[in-house]
Amino acid sequence: MGRILFGLVPDEMKLFCQIFVDEFCNGFDRYISIDLVKIPQSRSLEVRFDGDRYVITYNEALQVARGIGAILAGLVKEGQIYQEKNVFKKLGVMLDCSRNAVMKVESVKRWLRQLSLMGYNLLMLYTEDTYELSGEPYFGYLRGRYLAAELKEIDAYAASLNIEVVGCIQTLGHLTHLLKWDAYKNVKDTAAVLLVDHPETYALIEKMVKQMSDCIISRRIHIGMDETFDLGLGEFLHRHGYKKQKEIYNRHLNKVVAICKKYSLKPMIWSDMYFRTSMEPYENYDPHAEIPEHVAQSIPDDVEFVFWDYYKEDKQYYVELIKRHRELGKGPLVASGIWTWARFWYDKNITMSTAGPCIDACLETNVQELLLTMWGDGGAYCEFDSAMAGLAWVAEKALAGDSFNEESLEQKFQMITSRVYKDVITACDLNNICDLAAYMWDDPILGCQWKQARENDSQYWLKAIARCNELLVRLKPLAVDTGVIDFNHAYNLAVFLKSRIEVGLKLDDIVDSCDSTKVTKAIGLCRTTIGKLDLVLESFRRQWYRRNKVYGFEDIQNRFGGLKQRLMELESRLGQLQDGEKVNIPEWRE
Repeated sequence: MGRILFGLVPDEMKLFCQIFVDEFCNGFDRYISIDLVKIPQSRSLEVRFDGDRYVITYNEALQVARGIGAILAGLVKEGQIYQEKNVFKKLGVMLDCSRNAVMKVESVKRWLRQLSLMGYNLLMLYTEDTYELSGEPYFGYLRGRYLAAELKEIDAYAASLNIEVVGCIQTLGHLTHLLKWDAYKNVKDTAAVLLVDHPETYALIEKMVKQMSDCIISRRIHIGMDETFDLGLGEFLHRHGYKKQKEIYNRHLNKVVAICKKYSLKPMIWSDMYFRTSMEPYENYDPHAEIPEHVAQSIPDDVEFVFWDYYKEDKQYYVELIKRHRELGKGPLVASGIWTWARFWYDKNITMSTAGPCIDACLETNVQELLLTMWGDGGAYCEFDSAMAGLAWVAEKALAGDSFNEESLEQKFQMITSRVYKDVITACDLNNICDLAAYMWDDPILGCQWKQARENDSQYWLKAIARCNELLVRLKPLAVDTGVIDFNHAYNLAVFLKSRIEVGLKLDDIVDSCDSTKVTKAIGLCRTTIGKLDLVLESFRRQWYRRNKVYGFEDIQNRFGGLKQRLMELESRLGQLQDGEKVNIPEWRE
């Protein structure tokens, strides 16, 4: 049995190398010897192999991890130099821990190990109310909140891998889960927004900031403050009358920044509220937005901006917005997205079409920090481990430079995750059958999504079932694989989707007819579909509990349970038709 042996290692990398050996590197069939040589100011990673030992030449710690990853993936050949030129000082991931799913500490550690090998060196855990606050029993109540000890454990482990953890909270909006409790009625402006200029509000915010300061080493903190559309239009309006939102916003920001300074923290915010001129979906930034001079001047100098967009496919759009941020004296840190929200599986196509041009713009404009967000909007029902494929693709595109190619990506991915990249990408076609998330929760009797899609394209569902059948053929060899990145779950989703579409097609066929043979077949399809739904819930439960805390699962379980009851109701209605009763299904006809 072989092992990785580190020879020359700078002092600051010794702990990382030891953890790397302990956690990753036992069980090889050969010995691998590695020396590390740091060259200050260099932006390049170079790895050489002389037939006896590997030498990694680097400046940043993330380059060491990527160099080791390249060695283990077999990309470094004798007599050749493996080289990458690094533009980014920070490549980060933000995990959404506020939409049902809160990742277990052990799962976060596993992710950190894999992210380190890919070259990531920044982690944010997006926690609206999912962390404990002393004296605040309803803060994160029944939400799976992280205990202080858990945050400290994650932070210490990340630090050992040279990954910076930055607290990522909300100090103005997106606090619906918190503000639903009567305990917080005194700090509530609207359903999701805190009451600005109220002393109790800032006492609560100081508790939030202090908790992050106490639990996390980094002196940076993300204080949120995005999408506060109804700021000043609730209790604030009642107390103070109408005030311009940007003025309220800036005043509040300055107060929160002052709290951060008290704890020696440098804050950053999502910057959309300064650039938004439209309430249209996905129009979060207007490159031509007018920011009044007095508003710009009152933005605190020591708050950083995070420019985020997960929807645009035009590189020039990103270039222009980066320029606009710099005109305000802000970096910025740029955030794109690995598409996990409103999805049951990582969405490769939309990730590549949006994150791709964003990365290109960042490379062109020399952006120093790039963050990949992984949101859980809609309930965090995605098989999040599948998104490792997206994170691997981004890391190669952002960091590998001229070394980036599909073959090396696949080799690194398999070495890091023990999974085949192309298999994960095959399952991504779940997103191409239909709008799976919308249809999954569509009532099987009312059929709103079904009818809307059919109205737009009369052949929509016939095309969808054809795509589903084709995908099932490709997923079949993976159907029994229940490991991390759960292909059995992907297969179960496809099988259920096919069965459910068949029910819809049969209902379309019998809605104007009570043909007993057709009704009997429809009843059988309902029963089959209910059985397939049970398998989906079983595999969903498995992958959820493997990765997440228990909290939040009840929401998805209730949805599946409601769907099952409605399918049973449909079967019962069809049974009445079969028995000759004068009962039809008016909801489907309407």
